[in-house]
Amino acid sequence: MASEFRFAFIALVAAALISLSSGLSPASASPETFVRTISQQVLAAARTNNTSKFRALLRQHADIRGIANFALGKYKSKIPAGQMSTYYKLAENDMVKFFGEYSSSLSGNSVTVGRVSKSGSLILVDTKIDGIGTAVSWRLIRAGGYKVRDVQVLGIWLGHLMRSSYASILRRSGYKALFTYLRE
Repeated sequence: MASEFRFAFIALVAAALISLSSGLSPASASPETFVRTISQQVLAAARTNNTSKFRALLRQHADIRGIANFALGKYKSKIPAGQMSTYYKLAENDMVKFFGEYSSSLSGNSVTVGRVSKSGSLILVDTKIDGIGTAVSWRLIRAGGYKVRDVQVLGIWLGHLMRSSYASILRRSGYKALFTYLRE
C-alpha cells in the first residue's frame, strides 16, 4: 500500500507541477484550474516517464522545504544546520525516485475536480483520476501563486508517509542513517 500511495502521490504531484509550464499564470488561476492543469501535466509526464520534467515541476510548484520539514517533525533538530541543504536535496530526490519507479503504472488520461474547501491558509482540492478512479486530494498554499503543500492518495498523505519513514530511521539511528536511506 505504501508503494501504491507513493506512486500515485508522485504522479499527481508531478501533474500539479507541470501545469504552469503551459502558460497558466499561477497568481490568476483558481485552485481548481491550477490542480486540473498540473494533474494533466503530471499524467503526461508519467506516460513518458519523464522524471526530469517532474523534477522541474516539483521545484517550481511544490513546497519542497515545507513537505521535507514536516517529514522531519520533532526530529528536525537531529539534522545539523549545515546538513539541511543536503537533506532538502535528498528529500526531493526521494520524491522524484518514486515518480520514476511508478510512473508507468499511471493509466489515467484526465482528472475530474471535485470539492474545494479552505481551512485557514490551506486550500484542499479533491480530484479523481478518470479511467482508474483513484481519488486524490491536494493541499495547496498561496505563496504568490499556488504551491502544492501535500497530496493524499489512497487515503494517505505523502507528508505523513515520509514523516513515518524518516522518523523511524532518525529515532533508531540518526541523520546519517536517514541520508544513507535517502541515497539508496
